[in-house]
Amino acid sequence: MGIHKVLVESGNFLNTELIRKKLVDKVYFFIAPKIIGGEKTSFGDIGIKNIEDIIKLKDVEYKKLREDILISGSVKENE
Repeated sequence: MGIHKVLVESGNFLNTELIRKKLVDKVYFFIAPKIIGGEKTSFGDIGIKNIEDIIKLKDVEYKKLREDILISGSVKENE
């Protein structure tokens, strides 16, 4: 089909499943100077039991967008 990239803006459930199934190449996180509160998180249980198993990002970039900060990085497979 010629599709090389798909941008997914999603919530906890889809984020978690995409990470679990290793379908994520790059992530983008926004940090904003706003407090929302509540129990919402970007990811649920992705099966990490030890600190050695964390998902590390490579080629991390930081960009200021007005008052927000965009952090992006490629998902790095554990070595």
